[in-house]
Amino acid sequence: MWFGATPDVIDSNGAGGWTSGADQSLLFQTMSDAVTLVGIHAGPDAFGFFSAASGSYAWTSALAEQSLQPDFDPNLVTLFDKQGQGSLAQAHFASGEALAVSIGTSPAQAIQASLSSPFGFADFFSTDGGAVRAARPVAVAETADGHNDQTAIARLRQDGMDSLSITFYRVDDLNGAIGGLHPGDAGYQAALQNRAYHMTSGGTSIDGPGYGNYEQTGLSHVNAGDLVAMQLTNNSSGNTYLGFAQANETANGQHVGHLWNYGLNTWGWEDTYGGGDRDYTDLVVGLDSTSASGHGWLA
Repeated sequence: MWFGATPDVIDSNGAGGWTSGADQSLLFQTMSDAVTLVGIHAGPDAFGFFSAASGSYAWTSALAEQSLQPDFDPNLVTLFDKQGQGSLAQAHFASGEALAVSIGTSPAQAIQASLSSPFGFADFFSTDGGAVRAARPVAVAETADGHNDQTAIARLRQDGMDSLSITFYRVDDLNGAIGGLHPGDAGYQAALQNRAYHMTSGGTSIDGPGYGNYEQTGLSHVNAGDLVAMQLTNNSSGNTYLGFAQANETANGQHVGHLWNYGLNTWGWEDTYGGGDRDYTDLVVGLDSTSASGHGWLA
């Protein structure tokens, strides 16, 4: 059950700093009680953005993951709807490139990164309690015993009122490339559909279960080490969104991110064009590539 060849999100440089563990696209998610300035340092380059304060009851990783239990109360889900997160950015890093984060005027420390980085995310903390999470927008299929042709379980909890559906598809690398095409390129959408996993419930997408509700299905023919990305479709508006912001619409000159990481292979989507209320809970998704193995008692 150990996939040692899967690169960590970030690696220690041995001198208290960090480098990118792979050539990859990373989400940068701000969690702060106050308006703050975030700086992202990529090798010799840097960029910054202001983030509004997170909502008083913005979803945490714990709440998102608990909501993916079938018997979680739908009323608790809808009670905490429309609680905005902080700002979200996305950037590309080359393997081994220096990576640092500042929050306000101070460098942020990734004190727990060695524990979480093998699982797709790393949190940077400031002395005043602010935090920025660096996370991948794709899941790595770490199947039981490294077996191929497995079934992965997709668990969904909807906290948005629109009609939604989601498609899972296989990509070639951690930047979302498919056969030399990158997110946003002409022809990428057709390539995505050709790479879509078939659901055990039928078809290549699964509909959202409705406001507050839960659903799960299986992804068929998942191989060990597959890189699994997602596309959200808002059937009410006709818009589609990828976890790679460069393929999405722009607002104020910037591509809009619609995906937020809530821990190991768990994400939340914002379903509204332009970013909406930025609660990133309109559809919460968890991918599990082990529970259907053996007798499938856990799935």
